[in-house]
Amino acid sequence: MSSRFVLRIVAAVIAVIAAFVGIMYLRFSGDGSKTVGVVVAARDIPAGAIITPDMVAIHDAPEAQTAPNVYQHTAQVIGQVTKVSLAPGEQVVPSKVAALPPWGTGLSGPLPARQSIGLGFGN
Repeated sequence: MSSRFVLRIVAAVIAVIAAFVGIMYLRFSGDGSKTVGVVVAARDIPAGAIITPDMVAIHDAPEAQTAPNVYQHTAQVIGQVTKVSLAPGEQVVPSKVAALPPWGTGLSGPLPARQSIGLGFGN
């Protein structure tokens, strides 16, 4: 065998190894960020709306791009009222929603018992 032929074989083997290492690096390297499922608005939600299941969805987002205290389950926000309007894809956080007060209490809480007094005028 000539030395040129052996040199070509060695170069081919090195090229195959380099290609394999490159493919494995690209396949298994990532940006290192973990994704997390977060609750987002599925459509425009106006301020003051009661959130229903069709208004929210779960989307995966990189952990570094999630808002602090973001909800991770739709059940946590269904039935709550939006304080501000939400755009599609916007993450739902506690500062943007509020729980409804118990029925019959209104916004200020239960009313105290009142007593009426009758006054007579003239006679």
